[in-house]
Amino acid sequence: MSFCLRKKWFSRTTVCYAACFALIALVPGCSPSNKGYVSGSVTFDGQPLRSEPQVRAMIAFHPTTGGTVATGTLNADGEYQIVSGSQSGIEPGSYLVTVSASRKIPAKREGDAPSRQQITPAKYATTKSSPFKAQVELGSNIFDFELDTSAEK
Repeated sequence: MSFCLRKKWFSRTTVCYAACFALIALVPGCSPSNKGYVSGSVTFDGQPLRSEPQVRAMIAFHPTTGGTVATGTLNADGEYQIVSGSQSGIEPGSYLVTVSASRKIPAKREGDAPSRQQITPAKYATTKSSPFKAQVELGSNIFDFELDTSAEK
């Protein structure tokens, strides 16, 4: 018999409580979160801006105070969820938002890399010219953005 059992340094109840607390600490969503979870949709000229096999549509949240940019890929319905690295959720705060979509252009010669052609107005692709801003709060945040071709003029 081990020394711990002989001296009764712990009881079964103590072990059960310790195991329960350990499990609670490891279960996602059981501890308070300090993140904002961002999702929404993007339209372009009234239609969902969507990623397709040849089109890559992205949205990015740039913290106004500097730091890691969080991104999302638009799905077939023009909807997105923002992630930062491999984590969902971002720090609450003020963000500048950029949106861009580009179409893959096949290589002209075999062995060359394909190129990409921007299909959304350049105005929306940089933090200097994008009109989009978002104030992310703790918990769930939904932001919908509408792009239009008149921004090119």
